[in-house]
Amino acid sequence: MERRDISKTHSIMPGFDLVPAERASFPFPALTYYAERPADRTAYITLFPIGQTMRANLCVYREMDDPWLRQFRDAPRQTLMALMPGLAKITGAFEVSGAVKIRPADLYVTTGWQKPGVVLVGDAFSTSCPAAGTGTGKVFTDVERLCNVHIPRWFATQGMGADKIAAFYADPAKRAYDAHSAHKAFHVRSLSIDPGAIWAARRWMRFTARLASGMLRQARGHIERPRLRLLRGLRPREGAVASRGYASDAEITPQNLRGSAVKRRKSLAIRSRYPAFLRAAGFAVSLATSFADSLPFLPAIGSSISRWPSARFLPFFGAAAFAPAAAFAGFSDLPD
Repeated sequence: MERRDISKTHSIMPGFDLVPAERASFPFPALTYYAERPADRTAYITLFPIGQTMRANLCVYREMDDPWLRQFRDAPRQTLMALMPGLAKITGAFEVSGAVKIRPADLYVTTGWQKPGVVLVGDAFSTSCPAAGTGTGKVFTDVERLCNVHIPRWFATQGMGADKIAAFYADPAKRAYDAHSAHKAFHVRSLSIDPGAIWAARRWMRFTARLASGMLRQARGHIERPRLRLLRGLRPREGAVASRGYASDAEITPQNLRGSAVKRRKSLAIRSRYPAFLRAAGFAVSLATSFADSLPFLPAIGSSISRWPSARFLPFFGAAAFAPAAAFAGFSDLPD
């Protein structure tokens, strides 16, 4: 078996630990922060907890001999702040603890796999880019097809020849996910660093769609909290029953509720219409995010759009498409 390189040093992942300064912890459980400029040749940084430690993985698209990597290793906090100036607004002050580990990710496929009795799964057969996030799905797809389809068929007859093994590599589900993984590796790289009006429009569409998705989640939270308060308010506390002249909870009916409780009930009737709209808007935003991440513009269309005099205004078209949902999220929390 041999390895055939498809994209040498496709991406590089510096990994390090972050420690909050002047506070006990970060104000979030996990975070993904995308690059601010395509010229920085960066996809994103992701922060996630491992035990009591906040681990950071930074995905960049550079060569291993790039002086920037040495600069990052020698002064990681200062270099990260220069790369992503807006990150500190979310994380607050921080320090980098311990050594910085830098690992390249090569894209390759294995050839000469036609061996009896041997199966390669996941990265052993073909690698994926960590920035694309398809590695886990790739190996799970391979294992699922082996366990549920091919291994039972292989054990039904004697032998484990190369013809049986070849059936696994020709599996349509496996081949489809392998193709998806390879496509997304190059797509995320282009979406992060490629110039031009088309890629700029895609980046703005992705940003706008995810911003709208976050605002919709926040709006749903604003709706659910008043609803819970209202449901509690419709049934007075045990100590308040006698003070309101009720002999028992059984005598409390909607007709007996007066004042602020009645107003809250009307407010609930108005708010009950919101979740359906928010679910529909959230579904539309999810579709738009997928659209922005993988929209297959035809080359002819792309070259034509890039020559438009108004091509520089393309990033704002995506924002206009989601303006109603964003505006709705701003006034969804009506007063009682």
